Amino acid sequence: MFGLRHLRLSTLCHGRPASRASASERAKVTKVATSPKTLELLQSFSAPMLSRNPVLHYVFSRMGMAEERGLGLKSLKLRATQVGLPLPGFTWEAPYLILTLYRSTVSAERTLARETLASLSKAERSGWQWLATKDTITSAEYTAAMEVPNRTALNHLKRFTRLGLLQRTGSGPATQYKVIRQ
Repeated sequence: MFGLRHLRLSTLCHGRPASRASASERAKVTKVATSPKTLELLQSFSAPMLSRNPVLHYVFSRMGMAEERGLGLKSLKLRATQVGLPLPGFTWEAPYLILTLYRSTVSAERTLARETLASLSKAERSGWQWLATKDTITSAEYTAAMEVPNRTALNHLKRFTRLGLLQRTGSGPATQYKVIRQ
């Protein structure tokens, strides 16, 4: 509920109204918006705040109902991390910016394409649920979290990369895997 409350107040302060579609496992908030400069900034939770109505933002801030400038995205990420939920996802379907909030780790798994989901083993599904709560990980972190042998972890990570769920950067011990938000 934290995320939905924040989005309602954010809508009042920053511009056009948002609509909300709720499924049992996730909530989608759709907002008419101008094209984001880069969706990657939103997905990394580092996009700058652009208030379309600074006066309303000031009023709500004085009432203790609006967060300080620039903390909204960081709060969404922090709260999801604190309660062990998948990180929120952003998508752009012109002219709508869509924010997806997950209610459980299983809900991130169920957002995968049917073919992708059907192709994953039980261990890989568990791995994806854990990965959905992260931004970037290493194979050592995955190995420790999943309590699997290093070779198994590497095979899972390669498979997730082939499926387009992860993006591999670096090489050798410096290799990292960035989670691709769906």
